[in-house]
Amino acid sequence: MPGTTTRTSAAGRRVAPTREQTDRFKWLVANTTWRSIPKIVDWVTRAVAKVKTRTMSREHMQWAIDHLAAVPLRGIPDGHYLLGDRRFKLRTPTDGKWAGRTSVYAVNDDGDGAPLRGQQRRAVLAALADTHFDAAQRFGQQTERCPYCNQQLDDPVSRRVGVGPNCAAARAIPWI
Repeated sequence: MPGTTTRTSAAGRRVAPTREQTDRFKWLVANTTWRSIPKIVDWVTRAVAKVKTRTMSREHMQWAIDHLAAVPLRGIPDGHYLLGDRRFKLRTPTDGKWAGRTSVYAVNDDGDGAPLRGQQRRAVLAALADTHFDAAQRFGQQTERCPYCNQQLDDPVSRRVGVGPNCAAARAIPWI
């Protein structure tokens, strides 16, 4: 945490976050998955209660919320997805300014994509949280393209499954 971030002690003095708080937050950020979101919500709820009782400063809480918002929600692989009749593409860069942050694009029939931001992005990620495999399969079955590598699906089995054989093997998807 930045050295300027402080919290309010029980005595009312402003002090830096403890090493334990910093380590716990770093662990929380490093291990965030879709299944761990309820634990994070619980942690943030308890942190808000601490802000109200003045054992954590508002600045410290805002820093935590800002950094949690930038955490990539692992568990949804990069690729193309079909939700209802809308197509989406997810991409998570590994380097550069946006490294680790999942970008969501609304893709039209021509394959061009417009980036989604804010509430729209969060809504798509939430919808894909538990159904991303089905949404990827539907994309592959409808377009006859692999949702993960975007290669043409030539084999009848891969068209039925909606995923190419190499991507299926890499993701432990049954390809029969």
